[in-house]
Amino acid sequence: MAGSNPSHTPMEPRLKLSKVSSSLPVDATEYRGIVGCLRYLVHKWPDISYAVGYDSRFMESLTAEHLAAVNRILCYIAGTIDYGCHYKKIGAEVKLLGYSDSDMASDVDTRMSTTAVLFFYGSSLMA
Repeated sequence: MAGSNPSHTPMEPRLKLSKVSSSLPVDATEYRGIVGCLRYLVHKWPDISYAVGYDSRFMESLTAEHLAAVNRILCYIAGTIDYGCHYKKIGAEVKLLGYSDSDMASDVDTRMSTTAVLFFYGSSLMA
């Protein structure tokens, strides 16, 4: 991935993957190893947590579409390698503020919903 073009987003907008696909199968060991490493990196890049969680759903029957989605996350990391989280205390009182959202039955296979939460500590995002 060293010579790849960086991506501006960790996941293609409106990406819908399925466990049943007509694409060519890929090596499950490689895919699982990459996803495992990405799950560790979620602590440094909280903005990839949704994409990594989404790609983690497809560990059983892997195809080239699933591997392309994981490779896009790697391209995003390559383009944001110098980014990081900074938490500053501004003022005497810092508030914790939370938001939540769900997408109501968007999973193609099970029709289950995906829920996400975000918390802000002052003006800094905490995932």
